Amino acid sequence: MDAALRTGGDITVSGLARAARVDRSFLYRHRDQLERVHTAATTPVEEGRLAAVSRASLQADLANALERNTRLAARVRQLEIRLSA
Repeated sequence: MDAALRTGGDITVSGLARAARVDRSFLYRHRDQLERVHTAATTPVEEGRLAAVSRASLQADLANALERNTRLAARVRQLEIRLSA
C-alpha cells in the first residue's frame, strides 16, 4: 500500500492484491487494510502531481474516444452517401 501511494500506483483492491500477490479476499478479511484502501482511493492526489493510474486511465479513455470518433465519422459518411442516393 505504501509503495503504491509513493509511486502513484493502482489504488484498488484488485491492484493492491495483485501487487502483493495475495487474493482479493485477503483484503476483505482484514477490514483495517480494506479501510486504508478505500481511504487512499478517495483521497485527492497532492497538488501538481497526477497519479500514474489516473494518467493511464485517461490515456485509455482518450484512445477509446478517438477510435469511437473514427467509427462514427465513417458511419456518418456512409449515411450521407445513402441519403444523397
